[in-house]
Amino acid sequence: DKTSQPAQLILIDSLTGKATRRFALYLADDKPYTGHAGGITAAGNYLWVASGYNLYGFELKQIIAFAADRRAKAPAQNPDGLPPSFRLPVLDLFVKTIFPVDSTASYASFDGKYLWVGDFVKSSDSKYGPVPHHAENRFNLKTWIAGYRVDQSGMPIASQKYKFSSDGKSREAYKPDRLIFCRESVQGFAISEGFAALSISYGARASKLALYKAPVSNNSFKHSFKPEGQSKTFSAEAWVVDSATHLTTLELPAGSEDLEYDGHVLYIGFEGASPNYRPKWTKINPLLKIEDRFYLINPKLIPELKP
Repeated sequence: DKTSQPAQLILIDSLTGKATRRFALYLADDKPYTGHAGGITAAGNYLWVASGYNLYGFELKQIIAFAADRRAKAPAQNPDGLPPSFRLPVLDLFVKTIFPVDSTASYASFDGKYLWVGDFVKSSDSKYGPVPHHAENRFNLKTWIAGYRVDQSGMPIASQKYKFSSDGKSREAYKPDRLIFCRESVQGFAISEGFAALSISYGARASKLALYKAPVSNNSFKHSFKPEGQSKTFSAEAWVVDSATHLTTLELPAGSEDLEYDGHVLYIGFEGASPNYRPKWTKINPLLKIEDRFYLINPKLIPELKP
């Protein structure tokens, strides 16, 4: 049964482009993780998976060890109807920790000090409305990206929690240490000392990679907010990425998703290649560019990012 399968993490050899290992994600022995893995990022000892107002932490050393294990064998049989990745050597991964965040956790990234977790918001689509207190700001922006400082192990150090309402439910999360307000339709975010990047996509149309000046300490401000149902006001250091800090925008194939920056290269994947989207989107727009491969972009080659 496909629906009983846990979410899958596929390891790809960056030199050959070939998939080499598969990891099945579990919350417990008898409880597969079946949530939307909106973004993944590595920090310290953890591989963090972002989904549904949470960051799920898996043990990174298990992934590295299994990737290096030459004795790993592929399954003897591949069940009918499952993807080719099910022919790869597989290891079950069990979540080590769950960290609730003040974000829908649609994507995630790590900049070396902070884990960033963001919302996907599309105000014109009732399924993707904003978290109410995220939209309460003087910039008329509907969403934020929440930043959490981590310790050497890669674990967020935030200790202050509060409750808030979103999607008709009462939730509880840790207060972010930093905030970045941004536009809608963001599916991924990456930040470095030289730039901030947003992966922007929605439906059967070309995507965008929007690049901005990197937020720096001398243009930050204190943002105060009061989540719905709270009597107390909270605050965090904040920035805005908007037209005033915009550097350039690159057009991408449909369905650009989570971003990751390793200090040298921006990695971008595309959900438009998924069997769930390709047939529908190309029927709507036969000229739509669909990309099966990851894009690896060197920011140093983008003229607008040069010092």
